[in-house]
Amino acid sequence: VVNSLPWRDDEMAGMAGLHLVHWLCIVLLAVTAASRGETPLQSRQRERKPVIAHVVDARLAQLSVVDAEADPDESDGILDAPKRAYRRTLVWLRQQNPELLLIFAAALATHKRARAAKGAQLEQFEGQVSIDDYHIAIVTTASLPWMTGTAINPLLRAAYLARAGKRITLAVPWLHPVEQMLIFPKGKYFETPAQQEQHIRKWLQMRAGVHATFTLRFYPARYDSERGSIMPLGDITRFFESHECDICVLEEPEHLTWYYNGPNWRYRFKLVIGVVHTNYIYYAQTWANGGPLHAA
Repeated sequence: VVNSLPWRDDEMAGMAGLHLVHWLCIVLLAVTAASRGETPLQSRQRERKPVIAHVVDARLAQLSVVDAEADPDESDGILDAPKRAYRRTLVWLRQQNPELLLIFAAALATHKRARAAKGAQLEQFEGQVSIDDYHIAIVTTASLPWMTGTAINPLLRAAYLARAGKRITLAVPWLHPVEQMLIFPKGKYFETPAQQEQHIRKWLQMRAGVHATFTLRFYPARYDSERGSIMPLGDITRFFESHECDICVLEEPEHLTWYYNGPNWRYRFKLVIGVVHTNYIYYAQTWANGGPLHAA
């Protein structure tokens, strides 16, 4: 799977940024069109536009990320439509609000540098993959003895990968003993993470019949009774050493990132893979206006 990834699909990856700029500018255009008349301040700003435009053009040339003078209808093959819309937006911004164009250009320059750095990192990592020299970190949102998919599936994934010779770290949530009583089976509560780890490894050997060596790590979390899910507390990435930050598998990534305020996962790890466990289509089809669950 790793070897089949599109490592150098930079152009398509950058389209998200173009779409964001395009739609932000459409909103700005709608707001501008809705306003009527011209205030004294707007009049002064209009008089300053030629001077500002000259300064903006010089700065844009330094940033080298946008070309407001380009033909908006120039063809770019498969990416024609979004790029034409992007250029038309730049031309309109240069005419109407060059200061805002400069802000967008600076943001795009930062984005371009980040993409270049990430691309170089992925090229280096591709060499690691070719010689099978990388670490896999798996982060999930549940752990035994709660018998749920995000507790069992990642555990088996970690065990079988470790048994295949991969270097694995599995990170699972640690709940306070009081909150353990809300979801764990009666009588199966733990005072320390070490006690829970012993239970997890015993289950893996006795019930699953898998003997594997991998690192099991706990991160602090709380149980959200409204959502029926465990939510992490703080930055989970701080629990991983630098040599463990090659591939990261996020089990149920939407839950792991709802309240996440740490470093970007894609910059903390060389490659991030998300595994969705929830059938949201079924939820959308059977949950009527936030009311009780109905059969399809």
